[in-house]
Amino acid sequence: MSRFYFSSFFVSQFLLFFLPVIGVTSFAEAEFIQLVTNSDVVVDAEKKSFKLKVRIENNGDESAKAVGLELPEIGETRAVAPTLAPGKSLEFETNVSFDAVGIEKAGLYTFPFRVLYRDANAFPFSAAHLSQVELPPLPSRVLSATLEGGPAGAGIEIQKSLDVAFLVKNTSEKKLLVDKASFFTSAEIVAHAGDGINFPIEIAPRGEIRVPVSLENVASIPGSSYGSAFVVSGLVGDKHFSESTSLRVVVIPETRYQRKLLIGGLVALLILVLLGRQFKSRERE
Repeated sequence: MSRFYFSSFFVSQFLLFFLPVIGVTSFAEAEFIQLVTNSDVVVDAEKKSFKLKVRIENNGDESAKAVGLELPEIGETRAVAPTLAPGKSLEFETNVSFDAVGIEKAGLYTFPFRVLYRDANAFPFSAAHLSQVELPPLPSRVLSATLEGGPAGAGIEIQKSLDVAFLVKNTSEKKLLVDKASFFTSAEIVAHAGDGINFPIEIAPRGEIRVPVSLENVASIPGSSYGSAFVVSGLVGDKHFSESTSLRVVVIPETRYQRKLLIGGLVALLILVLLGRQFKSRERE
């Protein structure tokens, strides 16, 4: 028993010393860009259009270069400013017609956009945002969407590519007609949602469908974290709905991935050693 206690003590001290060492990463102090974005939508029902107002503030200590807005719903990118200095802010407005985004019925619509910018080394970055277009009367909340296999609010960790799925449940007593499901994130991550599903698709009251999502890391920096959203839209009766589930996509550095495997292997090996010694000590008794 004393041998087993000694082994346990030795291993515990080894882990306390070794595991933090594996995870230690030092970074030189560097300048950074931190853009804070706020948006507002003003609807003009008579002109069948809406105005997107965006305010961008640089809370970092490095200037952002080539600041722009990407509007994927209409396939356009707008230049906003050549430079946004630290501590400065800017405002931008753009008009979008209902026809350009397929707004026909009353209800709620999601209009996504990305803020684009570059750092001092001309490396491109982007940040995804959602704005909402409200055309009363609005429908009540009719569905929930959760990441399959993850708790509410769970994030997604990706290294190079990943396939996940969302469970979309009709929480109402009415039939829903889902005409679109999308995963919106930064441009550094390419996302496809709903492959293999023939939209529009009907969901019975309290029914559920599974929507696959594929992600590919094409230009992100390891360790980056991106605000993202899974968006589902369609019709409930004669009203349009659009509901989103927010989460973060975290890019795992390759060293971190290898570190996880190394730690897992070491812990498993040490447990086996402990169990083997415990078994031998019992045999000797």
